[in-house]
Amino acid sequence: MQHGYWLSKDQTGKGLATEAVRAAVAYAYNELKLHRVQAETLIENVASRNVFGRTGFQQYGLAPKYLKIAARWQDHLMFQHLNDSAQ
Repeated sequence: MQHGYWLSKDQTGKGLATEAVRAAVAYAYNELKLHRVQAETLIENVASRNVFGRTGFQQYGLAPKYLKIAARWQDHLMFQHLNDSAQ
């Protein structure tokens, strides 16, 4: 399942994306009982990389030509968050 998030420019820098990602991870672990959450972002998307860092994601790879955005296949950095308390 793939999902994304966007904020309007006047809402950036307020911690909203960080709060939303934390809530999504908590839901994935507590309600869905998942072991792992994966996320990808364009290499140049520093804001999303920072959100992933603040929320405990670890970068683990690069996906060449991962998604077609703006009419071209673009590379993405790959991140994961592991539920260490999962059985």
